[in-house]
Amino acid sequence: MSATPQPFRAGIVAIIGRANTGKSSLLNAILGEQVSVVSPVAQTTRRP
Repeated sequence: MSATPQPFRAGIVAIIGRANTGKSSLLNAILGEQVSVVSPVAQTTRRP
């Protein structure tokens, strides 16, 4: 019995850095679409 090849491989990537340094903007740029909210207002992406 052989395993069926997968069309892609998945993994985990972390973007880390200090607050208000553009991590969300970088993620959006890498993916080419808005997947994370960005704003010039500090603390926009923090959850309450």
